[in-house]
Amino acid sequence: MQGNRGRRVENLSSHSTQARELLPTVQRLSSEVGTTVQQVSDVFVGTGPGSYTGLRVGIATALGLAYATGATLRAVPSFEALAFDSLKPTEEGFIAWNARAQRFYFARYLRTEEDVACLVPPRIVRGSQLRELLKESLPIFGDATVVEAAELNADIAERLREDVFPSAGGVLALGPRRERRSLDEVEPLYLREFGA
Repeated sequence: MQGNRGRRVENLSSHSTQARELLPTVQRLSSEVGTTVQQVSDVFVGTGPGSYTGLRVGIATALGLAYATGATLRAVPSFEALAFDSLKPTEEGFIAWNARAQRFYFARYLRTEEDVACLVPPRIVRGSQLRELLKESLPIFGDATVVEAAELNADIAERLREDVFPSAGGVLALGPRRERRSLDEVEPLYLREFGA
């Protein structure tokens, strides 16, 4: 949240409390930065990939805020926020995240001075494909389970940073650089089909 008294960022870490805590957190942060929710002029929302419930809660809340306030709505893919926060300007890196059921999210980004360029858009790959895609000696950002689940070798595993996640700060930094979206244009980036 950004207002007259600066910027405040807070990440809600528990998926189980997001639905309950999101709006009270928005209200508290708006007060801390010297504004009200009714004065919000821009809403930036992370669109995933990510957890089904987390994306639904975040996007539904963003849509509601934008509708109620008339604010401009802008969508930021979550992996772009992660790459922006984690890479240095001119550095390239991979995202390799466990999507479960022997599938993995993969993407490749280049960090520019004030943005990120998506070199390979987020997609779902199998473990054998992921191992091939990660051979180039670039930093990898992913979760701790991807090494074992994808059977990554020691050379690849050594480049994996599992201590970074998509953040509200990254979404806030990239939001002004994204195109304005209408309420019906913002969709979650699930990538995975749901099994029966």
